[in-house]
Amino acid sequence: MSPSVLIELDGRRLDARSDGAFIPAGAAVAVLRGDPTGYVVRAVGPDNPLPALPNAGAEIARPEFMRNSAEVRAAAARDEAELRRRWRAATGAWLLATGALGATVGAGDALLAGASQPELFLAGAVGLLTGALLAFLVGRAGRFLRWSPVAGLFAVFGGLAGAEAGFWAHVATGTNLPAVLAAGAIIGTVVGGWVGRNIDVLGGPDVGG
Repeated sequence: MSPSVLIELDGRRLDARSDGAFIPAGAAVAVLRGDPTGYVVRAVGPDNPLPALPNAGAEIARPEFMRNSAEVRAAAARDEAELRRRWRAATGAWLLATGALGATVGAGDALLAGASQPELFLAGAVGLLTGALLAFLVGRAGRFLRWSPVAGLFAVFGGLAGAEAGFWAHVATGTNLPAVLAAGAIIGTVVGGWVGRNIDVLGGPDVGG
């Protein structure tokens, strides 16, 4: 076998080359690996058993520029399913974490503002609902916007920080509390998501994988 010839694999004729050893014409071969230039193969037979290979039997992934339209669609479907899985896992964790954090921050802020005990419980409940609602909404919107979970995480905590800023704006100015909480949460979520997306683009840590 010359260094570069054609092999038949699943009824298709493909470019291949030997891994260095001589391969007689018509011999059975095992595919060792694939790369943009084709497949690297080795002869197999009674005196040449199939080598033990990592990921033996797994589908050989080809670079995107070598894929046909069906392979591109299949890869896109796998990527979409993986993104949905990661978002579900991240959102579930965020619901617990941000709900607890929101309750703690809400009650703490109310305590610092001199609220009564019933008001402390109310502030904690509002904080819990705010944190959980932010996690849920960002989890739904993040997948639609094609954000990564790291951008979503920044958006959630940005929203919590914005809601807290809105609470203190209410304390300082007497502005309608639900309005400033909502405005602060929205602004914080947008800013946090923007920061998270830029960090992710720059190679920041991934979350929820």
